[in-house]
This record gives sequence, structure tokens and C-alpha cells, in this order.
Amino acid sequence: MKTVFLYAVFLLGIPNLVGLIIGFPLGMLFGALPRLIRPQTSLASPLISAPVGLAMGIGCGVAGIIIVRLFGRMPGGAVPVISGAWALYYYYSRGQAKTEAWAYVAGIYVALASYWLWQPM
Repeated sequence: MKTVFLYAVFLLGIPNLVGLIIGFPLGMLFGALPRLIRPQTSLASPLISAPVGLAMGIGCGVAGIIIVRLFGRMPGGAVPVISGAWALYYYYSRGQAKTEAWAYVAGIYVALASYWLWQPM
């Protein structure tokens, strides 16, 4: 029954919402770096949207890992697929930057790959 509730939480998009809250401050820092290096960079530039999307995706991945671990499970392959689908649906349906959308998905996979790599064998 825990697994049903776990996937219901993911299908409702809760990790994505929590990930935005976690990743937004980090995204603001990463997004400011290109402007510090090259001040004439516009805000719509992929040099800014890609690091912001990556940071928010990492936040979403971390939130997904925490939620899965709170349910007493190990994060599997469905976790990044569901969260990534939510992110792509949001970005494409709202006409947002596609670079940021795919960087967000990459951030989810980066967080989960990092978690899987540093697990004790």
C-alpha cells in the first residue's frame, strides 16, 4: 500500500513542487554567474536558463529521493521518468524555454545518478 501512495505522490507532482522550492535559491546563484562573467547577457539567454533549469532539476531529484526514502523504498527508474514528464509537460505547455526544460530533466537524472553512485555496495 505504501508503494501506491508513493506513486500517487509522484503522479500529483509533489516532488516537482518541492524541488522548485529547494532548487530556486540554487538556481538564482547559478543563473547569476553568467551575468557576472558577461554582463551584457540577456535574461532569455540559454547561458542563464540552462544553469537555472539544472539547479531546479537537481532540487527536484533531491526532493524525489527524500520522499522515496521517507516511504522506506529505494528510488528506481520510475522516479525520474515521472518527474521528468511533469517538467516537460509544464515547460512545453506554457511555452517556456526548451533549454531550461531539458536542463531540468538532466538535473533530475544528475541527482539520482549521484545518489545511486554513492550508495554503499
